[in-house]
Amino acid sequence: MKIHIVLAGAGALAVSSFASAGSTTVTGVEDFSISTVFQSLFGGSGRSMVTTQNRWQVNGYEPGFTLGIYGVWDIDASQLRPSAGAASVDSIDVNIFPAVNQNTGTGGVFMGGDFQIWYTTNTFDIFAEQATFMTGGDETGLGDQFDPRTQVASVNLQPGIYDINLALDVGAIQQDLLDTINDEGTIRFLLTSTTPSFSANFGTGLEDPGAFFPFFGKAPTVEFAITAIPTPGAASLAAMALLVGARRRRA
Repeated sequence: MKIHIVLAGAGALAVSSFASAGSTTVTGVEDFSISTVFQSLFGGSGRSMVTTQNRWQVNGYEPGFTLGIYGVWDIDASQLRPSAGAASVDSIDVNIFPAVNQNTGTGGVFMGGDFQIWYTTNTFDIFAEQATFMTGGDETGLGDQFDPRTQVASVNLQPGIYDINLALDVGAIQQDLLDTINDEGTIRFLLTSTTPSFSANFGTGLEDPGAFFPFFGKAPTVEFAITAIPTPGAASLAAMALLVGARRRRA
């Protein structure tokens, strides 16, 4: 996890607006969990879930072919919370890297199409024995078990091996994000495709040379730019800055 902080608000700004604007980058597997939900290869209406393998996948829901695989990222928001709390979430940037088969050199986006990221406030325990995963119900393949959810990114991906960089639309989820960060809850993103034939392999940063499919790729990262609520110390610094500025103007 990387943290970068910049102080803002000296001079003409009011004391109450003196705040720290910083960014925190979290890395998959190391700082947040990556899970993959998929339909059983042997049929049935349920799904299974795996996590922390040498790749994670997103496949469209095309029965008998790509089996509707999607990703679930759970980020512990306590890593993101400034000491006095968050005043705003200014941006979220997601970086995804291809997983490549070390024997064949193939990987990344195999079959192109639509790729989406959703934000959900439904953080039910996907590890619980009673958890069930629907195979459809809408074109995303997510069903309604993750409702309510909000789409925060959508892009058309062409076949190939390349990095994916997406800036999420945080406008509609701003208040939910603030509540989750300040309450130190869980931020959950869903990564899926509405294209039935879509198929892609992405990295986790974990290597398993002995695996039947020896994929490897860098772990994804998520960068949060957050403006913090002013602390008493920051307010004092702001007051001093205003006082010095006033004295200089009088001089």
